[in-house]
Amino acid sequence: MKVFRSYDRAEIRSFFAMDGSFYGGVFVAGGDINGDSYADIIVGAGAGGGPRLQVFDGRYNGSVIQNFFAFDSAFGGGISVGATKKKRTGATHVLVGAGAGGGASVRVLSFDTGSPVDVRPVFQGYASFQGQVWVAGYSYKKAPTPTATATATSGKIGRAHV
Repeated sequence: MKVFRSYDRAEIRSFFAMDGSFYGGVFVAGGDINGDSYADIIVGAGAGGGPRLQVFDGRYNGSVIQNFFAFDSAFGGGISVGATKKKRTGATHVLVGAGAGGGASVRVLSFDTGSPVDVRPVFQGYASFQGQVWVAGYSYKKAPTPTATATATSGKIGRAHV
């Protein structure tokens, strides 16, 4: 991965988000996980990387501040990630969608205590669905809670469910 400053596009740092031998790609989001008012780098492993979720410090040296499996470690379909900010507290929630074969599972995690905690029960959509779940989040300034969007798609069928 490469991290750039927005105002002059200068490279800040470059690193492997996953093991250097992993070629499955990654999904990336940004949000302040550790409460230092700087966006941290949220990374989910792509297909073949398991459900590994890592968060890298966005302010200092890019050190790993979270590293865990978002779903059962035996699951190999990868995960997509997103983030949304809670307006009242400023807390960031991380959204996690299961990759292909994960049964349309979605998690919404808070790190307010320093460890990942489910904000809502794990959403198990269509249990028979075996496609990819894509997640995104946004904070609408008049909404009392953050909003998460999940889209489940299957390349074989070519349909999306929201």
